[in-house]
Amino acid sequence: MLFMECRCHVCPMAQITLPLWHKLLCPTSVLLGDEASGTDYFPLVFSAMAGWARRADVIKQFIAMGRIAHLKNSSNGAEIFLVGTAHVSAKSAEEVEEVIGIVKPDIVAVELCEERAKKLLAGYHDTSLFQKVQEFMKFPGGLKQKVVHLALSASYQAMREAGLEPGKEFKVAMEEAKARRAGILLIDQRYDVTISKLTKAIRIRDVINLLGIAGADMEQIVEGLSSGNLIESIEKLKRRDAVRKLTSFMDRTFPSAVRVMLHERDEYMTRQLLTCEGKVVGVVGMAHMDGIERRWKKAQ
Repeated sequence: MLFMECRCHVCPMAQITLPLWHKLLCPTSVLLGDEASGTDYFPLVFSAMAGWARRADVIKQFIAMGRIAHLKNSSNGAEIFLVGTAHVSAKSAEEVEEVIGIVKPDIVAVELCEERAKKLLAGYHDTSLFQKVQEFMKFPGGLKQKVVHLALSASYQAMREAGLEPGKEFKVAMEEAKARRAGILLIDQRYDVTISKLTKAIRIRDVINLLGIAGADMEQIVEGLSSGNLIESIEKLKRRDAVRKLTSFMDRTFPSAVRVMLHERDEYMTRQLLTCEGKVVGVVGMAHMDGIERRWKKAQ
């Protein structure tokens, strides 16, 4: 049996009558195991409290840097720690793991639908040309929709060939949730629904406009993004200011696609997060942070 004893002798009465706050704060207090052992556990308690303070500082630093948004639901008391990531950043995956370890959430919410989550957890496997053709033909929708899906798949393939691991932070988030027996909430709309909307939204004029000015303006929009070390360029996509400039640029040049890929999904994911209860760690791309925060505040 563990009990705490204060040794300052400020009270001649039995130690049990001293208030708990006195025993916790008094520097002469010791936490004993049993009377026979007389083991002093106070240094361990102090160390644990110092560790907790350091972990709290990590969260505060991430919030100050704009990588975490701390959202509170006034209707049910839920507390959301929304982590903004770069989808191909290994450091983002490490930060997600760290935040989940500190917060110890009841729920981990990730920017995935069921189909994408299954594929991510299963891991990437290279397929034959025949299998790729089969997948192309089976994907729902008409030819235009299939082509859009193929283009997005090809972009992810290019990232993997460059040594990157798209979506690693989501995979880490789900694995950490399972290890800690936390719930997993998939907050994104279905992939095929997004592709269908995107296909309808894309116009040839937008594509020509994007291709015509993107190369000339991109480096101005995100300083140094098009040059230098690839990893450094990726890490810049975790800065709120850089992402705001990039999304603003895309909104001007490709508004129909941005509406589908960003704004509508911000709305969808905000509604999902508003259903959460307890303590939650949410993991989304940095481009979604401003939109979700804005809609969250409006809902409150």
